[in-house]
Amino acid sequence: MKKSASPKIAVELEEADRRLDGVVLASLALMFVIPALHYSELPDVIPIHFNWKGEADGYAPKAFLWLLPTISTFTCGLMVILARYPHTFNYPVKITEQNADAHYRLAARMMRLLNAVIAVFFAYLSWALVHMALEGRSTLEPWSVPLLIVAVVSILVWYFREMRRIK
Repeated sequence: MKKSASPKIAVELEEADRRLDGVVLASLALMFVIPALHYSELPDVIPIHFNWKGEADGYAPKAFLWLLPTISTFTCGLMVILARYPHTFNYPVKITEQNADAHYRLAARMMRLLNAVIAVFFAYLSWALVHMALEGRSTLEPWSVPLLIVAVVSILVWYFREMRRIK
């Protein structure tokens, strides 16, 4: 059975969308700037992996710090591109000419929110890794990962609640 094609319409960016994209760009920039500012001061080996208690259980050369912003740039860029094509998403409701604009705006906003939260988290992680190494600590703040999970789940709950309001 062939899937019916969703209407393909252009969705104009709103100011909030531009601001969210700005948060992503600023976060990505920080991921490169923070290690660059402190690179020469860092020990040769830094903590990079943590158990569920936030204790370091994996270490790597300090050059690993460049992997985090590189992967984040690729991932965030991919999410920005995906947000531009909301008509390709799989929706749990039927998309019609009448509701397409509202659903596409909402879905694109959700993608941008998720992108911003993830980018901010990885910028924080970049900062935390540098400062842990500089201070000789090997524990990550225990609230950081649960906070990320709560933020992502909250965005998804918000999205599905808003989606149900669209007729």
